Formats: sequence, structure tokens, C-alpha cells
Amino acid sequence: MGIKEKPITRKVMDEVLRITEKAMMYNNTPTKQEHTGDKPTFFVEFYGHCGDIDVHCYLNGYREGAGSVWCGNDTVHSLCEDEYTTEEEILADLNRIIADMDRYYNDWLSRQEAAPDV
Repeated sequence: MGIKEKPITRKVMDEVLRITEKAMMYNNTPTKQEHTGDKPTFFVEFYGHCGDIDVHCYLNGYREGAGSVWCGNDTVHSLCEDEYTTEEEILADLNRIIADMDRYYNDWLSRQEAAPDV
């Protein structure tokens, strides 16, 4: 990634805020495995110097040394239009991130509901 030719648009900013809000809502309790078991934990990283974002999920809760999966696809996501990327492509990419976040969290909720009461 490098210096972007155009600033981040308002629509893109709004989607990034949705991603951040979802991560905060889904991580609204302590998220270390010792506290939450296998509750997924989301990490959102914004790179302000180049207008990029990446979102990772620890599917079985965060713990030191645990592996994570990318939300969206296996790359850092550009938030700025340039000669190679349109706003529509950026928004579609951000919507894939949101869909993955929702899927990972809802899969966990389904497992919780299906688990027998102890």
C-alpha cells in the first residue's frame, strides 16, 4: 500500500465506523479465553498514514499465541480511491468484512444456543 490519491469518502468512513461499532459490540465483555471460552474476538486496525484497515477475528477467543482469521479476505483493505480502486469496490470489500464479522459471531451464538445447559 502506498500514498493514496484521494481522501476517504464519507460513505467509506461510515462503513468503517460500522465495522468498529460491531467489533465493540461483539467484544463488549472481557474477551480473553479464560473469561469467555470460545467467544470470537475481533481486532480492528486502522492505518491512518495510508488509509488502510484490516480486521482479524480470533474465532475461539483471544489468547496469546492463538491464530486469527482475516475478515473480508487475506489482505489489508484500502479505504481510498486511486487509479486501481473505485469507491464501489471499497464499499463492497467493507461489506464483505461486515458479513464475515456477523457470520463468525452468529455461528458462535448458534453453538451457544445448541449447547446443553450444564
